[in-house]
Amino acid sequence: EQLKKLEALTIPRIEAAEFLRSRWSRIPGLTLPAVQPDCRHVYYVFAVQHDARIMGVSRQRFVEAVRAEGVPLVEGYVEPLYLQPIYQQREAVQREGRYVRGQCPMAERLHGEQLWYTTLVYAGLSPAELDDVALAVEKVANEAASLARTEGAGRRHATLIGQ
Repeated sequence: EQLKKLEALTIPRIEAAEFLRSRWSRIPGLTLPAVQPDCRHVYYVFAVQHDARIMGVSRQRFVEAVRAEGVPLVEGYVEPLYLQPIYQQREAVQREGRYVRGQCPMAERLHGEQLWYTTLVYAGLSPAELDDVALAVEKVANEAASLARTEGAGRRHATLIGQ
């Protein structure tokens, strides 16, 4: 029965993701999800890589500022499995050696420093709501230099952009 709903649930997600892709593709420092030819991405989440060197502000500060605009972003994704307690304590797998940081540096960097995502690509979001999501990220990206200057100072984002 659920498969009968598949297209009705996935097409709006794809359309919402394409809308965000069209808006955020112009923002330096963001790498958006890639879709291979002849494939379809149904966007359980819309995950974005954040390059702090290009953006000029850390992922953490960027995400905090977007949240202050009312848009829920999440830092990272799932912590690399081998770093989770069940593997660190060797409860799930009996194997020689240890699971240590640095085994998969790219996965660790994505989780700890670069990746953020939103779930706001589901069926039922209005065009105005999607526009609000896009605008919040654009607004914060435009204020990245101001955010970077105050990143260590502990000031709230709302005071930086005149709210």
